[in-house]
Amino acid sequence: MTDIGGDPDDEQSMVRFLLYTCDYQVEGLCTGFGHGHYQNTRPELIRKAVDAYGQVLPNLRKHRTDFPSHERLAGLIKDGSSGDAHSVGPGRDSEASEWIIQVLDRADPRPVWFTIWGGPRELAQAVWKVSQTRNATEAAALKKKIRVHS
Repeated sequence: MTDIGGDPDDEQSMVRFLLYTCDYQVEGLCTGFGHGHYQNTRPELIRKAVDAYGQVLPNLRKHRTDFPSHERLAGLIKDGSSGDAHSVGPGRDSEASEWIIQVLDRADPRPVWFTIWGGPRELAQAVWKVSQTRNATEAAALKKKIRVHS
């Protein structure tokens, strides 16, 4: 999750991260916002970085063949909620928070790592929704898979 667009280093960090996607199983590239920098998410900046990645992908694959395809990464871009970074609850779902639930729901026992470059609102919304819509055992099982690096 990233609040890309608030500072130039956000875009630079995204480019750098894409150069290491051969080392991770990327499950989502989610926008969000945090720390009051601005009120809008910027998924187009992730798309721009992923498109640039797609242009250099043939060269990257000369060094390692396990870089994910441009299409795969482009399909993982999910937009978060614009507005109040602290708003979690009814009617606050976003494409990103819904995607997070889908990823956590997979029949894969491994933990899901979240790197957060900004605010964690989308993850918080996903956890809130799971807590409200699942029984206690199901909610605990999903929450047990969450690992955060911020």
